[in-house]
Amino acid sequence: MKTPTYHESKPNNKQLIRWCKGHSSGINTLITIAHLPIFSSSSLIISANEWQLNGFLMIFLKDTFARGAVPFLSLISGYLALTSYLKHGYCRMIVNKAKRLLIPLALFNLLFILVFSYHAQVSNPSYRADLSLYPFNLVGWLQAMFAINVLPANPPLYFLKDLFLCFLLLPLLFGLAKLRYINILFAAWLLYKVIYVKTTLIVPFAPLEFFRIDILFAFYVGMMLYHHGKDITLNNNKLNVKIIISYLFFCLIMAYPLLILNQSEYPHLFLWLKFLIKLGGGISALCLMSMLCQPKLLADMLRLLSKYSFTLFLTHNFTFLFIPRLFLAYFDRPYLTNLSGWFYVFVSLTGAFVAAIIIYEIWRYSKVGLRNLFSAIYRKV
Repeated sequence: MKTPTYHESKPNNKQLIRWCKGHSSGINTLITIAHLPIFSSSSLIISANEWQLNGFLMIFLKDTFARGAVPFLSLISGYLALTSYLKHGYCRMIVNKAKRLLIPLALFNLLFILVFSYHAQVSNPSYRADLSLYPFNLVGWLQAMFAINVLPANPPLYFLKDLFLCFLLLPLLFGLAKLRYINILFAAWLLYKVIYVKTTLIVPFAPLEFFRIDILFAFYVGMMLYHHGKDITLNNNKLNVKIIISYLFFCLIMAYPLLILNQSEYPHLFLWLKFLIKLGGGISALCLMSMLCQPKLLADMLRLLSKYSFTLFLTHNFTFLFIPRLFLAYFDRPYLTNLSGWFYVFVSLTGAFVAAIIIYEIWRYSKVGLRNLFSAIYRKV
Protein backbone atom coordinates (compact mmCIF):
# COMPACT_ATOMS: atom_id res chain seq x y z
CA MET A 1 0.00 0.00 0.00
CA LYS A 2 1.38 3.39 -0.99
CA THR A 3 2.28 5.67 1.90
CA PRO A 4 0.62 9.08 1.48
CA THR A 5 2.93 12.05 1.00
CA TYR A 6 3.03 14.89 3.51
CA HIS A 7 0.54 16.96 1.48
CA GLU A 8 -1.75 14.00 0.77
CA SER A 9 -2.10 13.32 4.49
CA LYS A 10 -3.31 16.89 5.13
CA PRO A 11 -6.77 18.47 4.64
CA ASN A 12 -7.76 19.48 1.11
CA ASN A 13 -6.15 22.88 0.65
CA LYS A 14 -8.03 23.81 -2.54
CA GLN A 15 -11.32 23.47 -0.73
CA LEU A 16 -9.92 25.29 2.30
CA ILE A 17 -8.60 28.19 0.19
CA ARG A 18 -12.04 28.60 -1.43
CA TRP A 19 -13.51 28.53 2.07
CA CYS A 20 -11.05 31.18 3.28
CA LYS A 21 -11.86 33.43 0.33
CA GLY A 22 -15.47 33.38 1.43
CA HIS A 23 -14.40 34.31 4.96
CA SER A 24 -12.17 37.27 4.17
CA SER A 25 -14.90 39.80 3.36
CA GLY A 26 -16.82 39.06 6.57
CA ILE A 27 -13.73 39.16 8.76
CA ASN A 28 -12.44 42.41 7.28
CA THR A 29 -15.86 43.89 7.99
CA LEU A 30 -15.28 43.11 11.68
CA ILE A 31 -11.86 44.77 11.49
CA THR A 32 -13.48 47.82 9.91
CA ILE A 33 -16.05 47.96 12.73
CA ALA A 34 -13.25 47.90 15.31
CA HIS A 35 -11.71 51.00 13.68
CA LEU A 36 -14.87 53.08 13.38
CA PRO A 37 -14.01 56.74 14.07
CA ILE A 38 -15.91 59.06 16.44
CA PHE A 39 -16.71 56.05 18.64
CA SER A 40 -13.59 56.13 20.85
CA SER A 41 -13.77 53.54 23.60
CA SER A 42 -10.10 53.38 24.70
CA SER A 43 -10.48 56.17 27.29
CA LEU A 44 -13.56 54.41 28.66
CA ILE A 45 -11.63 51.17 29.19
CA ILE A 46 -8.61 52.79 30.85
CA SER A 47 -10.61 54.68 33.49
CA ALA A 48 -13.55 53.88 35.71
CA ASN A 49 -16.87 55.30 34.51
CA GLU A 50 -20.42 55.56 35.68
CA TRP A 51 -22.93 53.40 33.86
CA GLN A 52 -23.83 54.82 30.43
CA LEU A 53 -25.55 52.88 27.69
CA ASN A 54 -23.71 54.63 24.87
CA GLY A 55 -20.30 53.80 26.36
CA PHE A 56 -21.41 50.24 27.06
CA LEU A 57 -22.52 49.75 23.44
CA MET A 58 -19.27 51.28 22.13
CA ILE A 59 -17.18 48.85 24.17
CA PHE A 60 -19.41 45.95 23.12
CA LEU A 61 -19.20 46.83 19.43
CA LYS A 62 -15.51 47.75 19.15
CA ASP A 63 -13.69 46.03 22.02
CA THR A 64 -15.51 42.73 22.45
CA PHE A 65 -17.67 41.74 19.46
CA ALA A 66 -15.14 42.72 16.74
CA ARG A 67 -11.96 41.57 18.51
CA GLY A 68 -11.93 38.04 17.12
CA ALA A 69 -11.09 39.11 13.57
CA VAL A 70 -7.30 39.45 13.85
CA PRO A 71 -6.75 36.16 15.75
CA PHE A 72 -8.97 34.39 13.21
CA LEU A 73 -7.06 35.78 10.20
CA SER A 74 -3.77 34.86 11.90
CA LEU A 75 -5.01 31.31 12.51
CA ILE A 76 -6.02 30.91 8.86
CA SER A 77 -2.70 32.36 7.67
CA GLY A 78 -0.76 29.90 9.82
CA TYR A 79 -2.91 27.03 8.62
CA LEU A 80 -2.10 27.79 4.98
CA ALA A 81 1.52 28.85 5.54
CA LEU A 82 3.10 25.39 5.44
CA THR A 83 1.68 24.70 1.99
CA SER A 84 3.42 27.77 0.58
CA TYR A 85 6.64 27.01 2.48
CA LEU A 86 6.87 23.37 1.38
CA LYS A 87 5.77 24.07 -2.20
CA HIS A 88 7.91 27.11 -3.01
CA GLY A 89 10.77 26.94 -0.50
CA TYR A 90 11.69 29.59 2.06
CA CYS A 91 13.31 32.23 -0.18
CA ARG A 92 10.58 32.26 -2.82
CA MET A 93 7.89 32.28 -0.15
CA ILE A 94 9.48 35.30 1.55
CA VAL A 95 9.72 37.16 -1.77
CA ASN A 96 6.04 36.42 -2.47
CA LYS A 97 4.99 37.52 1.02
CA ALA A 98 7.10 40.68 0.77
CA LYS A 99 5.20 41.58 -2.42
CA ARG A 100 1.88 40.73 -0.79
CA LEU A 101 2.50 42.28 2.65
CA LEU A 102 5.52 44.62 2.83
CA ILE A 103 4.91 46.56 -0.39
CA PRO A 104 1.25 47.38 0.50
CA LEU A 105 2.40 48.17 4.07
CA ALA A 106 4.94 50.74 2.85
CA LEU A 107 2.84 52.15 -0.01
CA PHE A 108 -0.39 52.73 1.93
CA ASN A 109 1.47 54.12 4.93
CA LEU A 110 3.29 56.53 2.62
CA LEU A 111 -0.03 57.60 1.09
CA PHE A 112 -1.50 58.08 4.56
CA ILE A 113 1.47 60.25 5.55
CA LEU A 114 1.12 62.38 2.42
CA VAL A 115 -2.65 62.69 2.65
CA PHE A 116 -3.05 63.19 6.39
CA SER A 117 -0.30 62.46 8.94
CA TYR A 118 2.35 64.94 7.77
CA HIS A 119 -0.10 67.84 7.54
CA ALA A 120 -1.63 66.90 10.89
CA GLN A 121 1.79 67.00 12.55
CA VAL A 122 2.60 70.34 10.90
CA SER A 123 -0.54 71.93 12.36
CA ASN A 124 -0.38 70.03 15.65
CA PRO A 125 3.09 68.82 16.77
CA SER A 126 1.50 66.65 19.49
CA TYR A 127 -0.27 64.52 16.88
CA ARG A 128 1.34 61.06 16.89
CA ALA A 129 4.34 62.27 18.89
CA ASP A 130 5.88 58.81 18.43
CA LEU A 131 6.35 59.57 14.70
CA SER A 132 9.07 61.92 13.45
CA LEU A 133 7.49 63.26 10.27
CA TYR A 134 7.87 67.04 10.59
CA PRO A 135 10.33 68.54 10.00
CA PHE A 136 11.12 65.97 7.32
CA ASN A 137 13.04 63.05 8.79
CA LEU A 138 13.89 60.17 6.43
CA VAL A 139 14.41 57.67 9.26
CA GLY A 140 11.14 58.74 10.86
CA TRP A 141 9.27 58.37 7.58
CA LEU A 142 10.73 54.88 7.01
CA GLN A 143 9.76 53.88 10.55
CA ALA A 144 6.22 55.11 9.97
CA MET A 145 6.05 53.33 6.60
CA PHE A 146 7.46 49.95 7.68
CA ALA A 147 6.23 49.98 11.32
CA ILE A 148 9.74 49.68 12.78
CA ASN A 149 9.50 50.07 16.55
CA VAL A 150 6.49 52.39 16.19
CA LEU A 151 2.88 51.97 15.22
CA PRO A 152 2.68 52.77 11.48
CA ALA A 153 1.20 56.00 10.14
CA ASN A 154 -1.93 54.05 9.14
CA PRO A 155 -2.27 52.14 12.44
CA PRO A 156 -4.31 49.06 11.37
CA LEU A 157 -1.55 48.08 8.93
CA TYR A 158 0.62 46.84 11.82
CA PHE A 159 -1.06 43.50 11.12
CA LEU A 160 0.77 43.21 7.79
CA LYS A 161 4.15 43.68 9.46
CA ASP A 162 3.39 41.20 12.23
CA LEU A 163 2.10 38.66 9.72
CA PHE A 164 5.26 39.04 7.61
CA LEU A 165 7.35 38.42 10.73
CA CYS A 166 5.42 35.18 11.24
CA PHE A 167 6.41 34.03 7.75
CA LEU A 168 9.98 35.20 8.36
CA LEU A 169 10.15 32.94 11.44
CA LEU A 170 8.35 30.04 9.75
CA PRO A 171 11.31 27.60 9.55
CA LEU A 172 11.88 28.06 13.30
CA LEU A 173 8.18 27.66 14.06
CA PHE A 174 7.89 24.59 11.81
CA GLY A 175 10.94 23.03 13.45
CA LEU A 176 9.40 23.54 16.89
CA ALA A 177 6.03 22.22 15.69
CA LYS A 178 7.65 18.89 14.70
CA LEU A 179 9.23 18.33 18.13
CA ARG A 180 6.97 16.33 20.39
CA TYR A 181 6.26 17.98 23.75
CA ILE A 182 8.52 20.91 22.81
CA ASN A 183 5.76 22.17 20.52
CA ILE A 184 3.27 22.18 23.39
CA LEU A 185 5.73 23.91 25.71
CA PHE A 186 6.41 26.59 23.11
CA ALA A 187 2.67 27.13 22.58
CA ALA A 188 2.20 27.42 26.36
CA TRP A 189 5.06 29.94 26.55
CA LEU A 190 3.49 32.01 23.78
CA LEU A 191 0.13 31.81 25.52
CA TYR A 192 1.69 33.15 28.72
CA LYS A 193 3.16 36.06 26.76
CA VAL A 194 -0.21 36.70 25.11
CA ILE A 195 -2.02 36.96 28.44
CA TYR A 196 0.55 38.93 30.40
CA VAL A 197 2.17 40.82 27.49
CA LYS A 198 5.62 40.48 29.09
CA THR A 199 7.38 41.29 25.83
CA THR A 200 6.57 41.08 22.15
CA LEU A 201 10.09 39.94 21.23
CA ILE A 202 10.78 36.34 20.25
CA VAL A 203 14.40 36.89 19.22
CA PRO A 204 16.55 39.75 20.62
CA PHE A 205 16.36 42.01 17.57
CA ALA A 206 14.16 45.12 17.70
CA PRO A 207 12.89 45.10 14.06
CA LEU A 208 11.49 41.63 14.76
CA GLU A 209 9.30 42.92 17.58
CA PHE A 210 5.61 42.10 17.29
CA PHE A 211 2.94 44.68 18.00
CA ARG A 212 0.57 41.89 19.06
CA ILE A 213 2.03 38.60 20.18
CA ASP A 214 -1.41 36.98 19.89
CA ILE A 215 -0.95 37.18 16.10
CA LEU A 216 2.09 34.91 16.37
CA PHE A 217 0.28 32.60 18.81
CA ALA A 218 -2.74 32.18 16.52
CA PHE A 219 -0.44 31.73 13.50
CA TYR A 220 1.49 29.00 15.32
CA VAL A 221 -1.70 27.23 16.44
CA GLY A 222 -3.01 27.28 12.85
CA MET A 223 0.28 25.86 11.61
CA MET A 224 0.18 23.13 14.28
CA LEU A 225 -3.37 22.19 13.31
CA TYR A 226 -2.36 21.81 9.67
CA HIS A 227 0.81 19.87 10.55
CA HIS A 228 -1.23 17.38 12.56
CA GLY A 229 -3.88 17.03 9.81
CA LYS A 230 -6.74 18.71 11.68
CA ASP A 231 -9.62 20.19 9.68
CA ILE A 232 -10.64 23.63 10.97
CA THR A 233 -13.94 23.93 9.09
CA LEU A 234 -16.93 23.53 11.42
CA ASN A 235 -20.01 22.01 9.80
CA ASN A 236 -22.14 21.41 12.90
CA ASN A 237 -24.53 24.36 12.68
CA LYS A 238 -26.27 23.61 15.98
CA LEU A 239 -22.93 23.77 17.80
CA ASN A 240 -21.93 26.87 15.83
CA VAL A 241 -25.12 28.70 16.84
CA LYS A 242 -24.62 27.77 20.51
CA ILE A 243 -21.02 29.02 20.47
CA ILE A 244 -21.92 32.30 18.73
CA ILE A 245 -24.85 33.04 21.05
CA SER A 246 -22.73 32.16 24.10
CA TYR A 247 -19.98 34.49 22.90
CA LEU A 248 -22.44 37.37 22.34
CA PHE A 249 -23.74 36.97 25.88
CA PHE A 250 -20.16 36.76 27.13
CA CYS A 251 -19.32 40.03 25.32
CA LEU A 252 -22.36 41.75 26.81
CA ILE A 253 -21.32 40.61 30.29
CA MET A 254 -17.64 41.54 29.82
CA ALA A 255 -18.43 45.02 28.46
CA TYR A 256 -19.82 45.99 31.87
CA PRO A 257 -16.62 45.58 33.97
CA LEU A 258 -14.56 47.07 31.13
CA LEU A 259 -16.73 50.19 31.44
CA ILE A 260 -17.09 50.68 35.18
CA LEU A 261 -13.73 49.40 36.52
CA ASN A 262 -10.41 51.22 36.50
CA GLN A 263 -7.82 49.25 34.52
CA SER A 264 -4.92 50.39 36.72
CA GLU A 265 -6.64 49.01 39.83
CA TYR A 266 -7.38 45.60 38.28
CA PRO A 267 -4.54 44.99 35.78
CA HIS A 268 -4.61 41.17 35.92
CA LEU A 269 -8.39 41.04 35.59
CA PHE A 270 -8.25 43.24 32.48
CA LEU A 271 -5.45 41.12 30.95
CA TRP A 272 -7.51 37.96 31.36
CA LEU A 273 -10.72 39.59 30.14
CA LYS A 274 -9.01 40.86 26.98
CA PHE A 275 -7.45 37.44 26.37
CA LEU A 276 -10.75 35.60 26.81
CA ILE A 277 -12.48 38.08 24.50
CA LYS A 278 -9.88 37.48 21.76
CA LEU A 279 -9.98 33.71 22.25
CA GLY A 280 -13.77 33.56 22.20
CA GLY A 281 -13.87 36.02 19.31
CA GLY A 282 -11.55 33.90 17.19
CA ILE A 283 -13.57 30.73 17.84
CA SER A 284 -16.92 32.43 17.25
CA ALA A 285 -15.60 34.05 14.04
CA LEU A 286 -14.67 30.56 12.83
CA CYS A 287 -18.19 29.33 13.67
CA LEU A 288 -19.91 32.33 12.10
CA MET A 289 -17.95 32.18 8.85
CA SER A 290 -18.46 28.42 8.64
CA MET A 291 -22.20 29.00 8.77
CA LEU A 292 -22.22 31.94 6.34
CA CYS A 293 -20.27 30.00 3.72
CA GLN A 294 -22.65 27.04 3.65
CA PRO A 295 -25.77 28.43 1.91
CA LYS A 296 -24.81 28.59 -1.76
CA LEU A 297 -26.21 32.04 -2.52
CA LEU A 298 -24.62 33.68 0.51
CA ALA A 299 -21.35 31.81 -0.01
CA ASP A 300 -21.19 32.99 -3.63
CA MET A 301 -21.88 36.58 -2.54
CA LEU A 302 -19.15 36.45 0.10
CA ARG A 303 -16.68 35.02 -2.41
CA LEU A 304 -17.63 37.80 -4.84
CA LEU A 305 -16.89 40.43 -2.19
CA SER A 306 -13.73 38.67 -1.03
CA LYS A 307 -11.64 40.06 -3.90
CA TYR A 308 -12.26 43.53 -2.47
CA SER A 309 -11.52 42.58 1.16
CA PHE A 310 -7.77 43.26 1.14
CA THR A 311 -8.38 46.64 -0.51
CA LEU A 312 -10.99 47.33 2.19
CA PHE A 313 -8.42 46.56 4.87
CA LEU A 314 -5.81 48.84 3.23
CA THR A 315 -8.12 51.78 2.51
CA HIS A 316 -10.82 51.90 5.20
CA ASN A 317 -8.84 54.36 7.34
CA PHE A 318 -8.61 56.73 4.37
CA THR A 319 -12.39 56.59 3.98
CA PHE A 320 -12.80 57.21 7.70
CA LEU A 321 -10.86 60.47 7.40
CA PHE A 322 -13.76 61.99 5.45
CA ILE A 323 -16.95 60.22 6.54
CA PRO A 324 -17.11 61.72 10.09
CA ARG A 325 -16.67 65.26 8.71
CA LEU A 326 -19.28 64.67 6.05
CA PHE A 327 -21.68 63.10 8.54
CA LEU A 328 -21.26 65.87 11.14
CA ALA A 329 -21.85 68.48 8.44
CA TYR A 330 -25.43 67.25 8.05
CA PHE A 331 -26.26 65.42 11.30
CA ASP A 332 -25.67 65.77 15.02
CA ARG A 333 -22.94 63.78 16.72
CA PRO A 334 -23.98 60.12 16.57
CA TYR A 335 -24.70 58.04 19.66
CA LEU A 336 -25.43 54.35 19.70
CA THR A 337 -28.38 54.97 21.99
CA ASN A 338 -30.33 56.50 19.12
CA LEU A 339 -30.93 55.88 15.43
CA SER A 340 -28.23 58.33 14.29
CA GLY A 341 -25.47 56.16 15.77
CA TRP A 342 -26.52 53.03 13.90
CA PHE A 343 -27.10 55.06 10.74
CA TYR A 344 -23.53 56.34 11.12
CA VAL A 345 -22.23 52.76 11.42
CA PHE A 346 -24.14 51.81 8.26
CA VAL A 347 -22.89 54.86 6.34
CA SER A 348 -19.29 54.28 7.46
CA LEU A 349 -19.22 50.60 6.52
CA THR A 350 -21.03 51.21 3.21
CA GLY A 351 -18.69 54.07 2.35
CA ALA A 352 -15.62 51.98 3.15
CA PHE A 353 -16.88 49.09 1.00
CA VAL A 354 -17.86 51.32 -1.94
CA ALA A 355 -14.49 53.11 -1.85
CA ALA A 356 -12.64 49.77 -1.73
CA ILE A 357 -14.58 48.44 -4.73
CA ILE A 358 -13.96 51.62 -6.77
CA ILE A 359 -10.23 51.69 -5.94
CA TYR A 360 -9.84 47.98 -6.72
CA GLU A 361 -11.62 48.26 -10.08
CA ILE A 362 -9.67 51.37 -11.09
CA TRP A 363 -6.42 49.59 -10.26
CA ARG A 364 -7.51 46.43 -12.09
CA TYR A 365 -8.43 48.25 -15.30
CA SER A 366 -5.40 50.54 -15.20
CA LYS A 367 -3.12 47.52 -14.69
CA VAL A 368 -4.63 45.84 -17.76
CA GLY A 369 -4.24 49.06 -19.74
CA LEU A 370 -0.59 49.47 -18.72
CA ARG A 371 0.12 45.84 -19.58
CA ASN A 372 -1.38 46.30 -23.05
CA LEU A 373 0.56 49.56 -23.52
CA PHE A 374 3.89 47.97 -22.63
CA SER A 375 3.10 44.97 -24.84
CA ALA A 376 2.41 47.29 -27.78
CA ILE A 377 5.66 49.19 -27.19
CA TYR A 378 7.59 45.91 -26.91
CA ARG A 379 6.13 44.63 -30.21
CA LYS A 380 7.10 47.85 -32.02
CA VAL A 381 10.62 47.67 -30.65
